[in-house]
Amino acid sequence: MWFDYGEHGFGIRDQYMLGKIMLVAPVTDEGAVERSVWLPSGETWINFWTCEEVEGTEEKVVVGGAIGKPPAFVRASMVGEVASVWEGLGMPVCGGGGGGVGKWFKSLLG
Repeated sequence: MWFDYGEHGFGIRDQYMLGKIMLVAPVTDEGAVERSVWLPSGETWINFWTCEEVEGTEEKVVVGGAIGKPPAFVRASMVGEVASVWEGLGMPVCGGGGGGVGKWFKSLLG
């Protein structure tokens, strides 16, 4: 595993890591507009949809999310590894609005 889950993260069964880069927390309740997510401490996480930076914590945080647009976070420390791949694939990021993660990646890479 990529993180020390400790007592707060152990047993979480409704979110997952997509490799070592992205954390995804599916929304399964119809009509939901938010859900709680555990972002492992010791990392800064970038909200895939809004590009908001969030520090990991031992406690769960409540974030916006809905069916079809689940909370998803990119590990800030891994941005360099994924930026060129996502850009090369033309993948929509931050809701496909032309800003967000794509804009954030470019600002980091110069």
